[in-house]
Amino acid sequence: MADLTIQHLEAIDGEPRIFDLTLAEHLGFTRPRTIRQLIERSRVELESYGLIAARCSAYHNRQFTEYWLNEPQALLVCLLSRNENAVEARRAVIAVFIAWRRGQCAPRRQPADLSKAERQKLNSRAWALASGESQIAFQRHKARLIQEARDLLAAGRPIDALLDNIKDPE
Repeated sequence: MADLTIQHLEAIDGEPRIFDLTLAEHLGFTRPRTIRQLIERSRVELESYGLIAARCSAYHNRQFTEYWLNEPQALLVCLLSRNENAVEARRAVIAVFIAWRRGQCAPRRQPADLSKAERQKLNSRAWALASGESQIAFQRHKARLIQEARDLLAAGRPIDALLDNIKDPE
């Protein structure tokens, strides 16, 4: 199990949080998504330490909720997991949140999201890049362009050049 680093934290409303599946992996869950059942069962107690940041997503037309936990919530999940790796995971959680508080590192910014118009332009650009290629190539270009656009937005930079550039920057 690799150490937790600042890259595992994300600032949400100014508070550092850890992704539920990252915590599950550090706890050694064989099926990391089962941590979400633990979070849902313990929601009342977890929310006594603050609101749980949740994001609804879909994958292959299946809806799911991913959770971002603050420090006390992550520690409580470690305790409630009754897992053999819980002691190591708690130490790692404590260490990474202490490092953040001491200013030894800053968490990533909350990922910027794209407008519907920007997504449509990126889709068109991806189709243009994939002309003569397969649908798989389109999906690859689309994913790369969306990630590049989010990175630019997160850095506070415009994405106009990405939308208007006819040649593939790859």
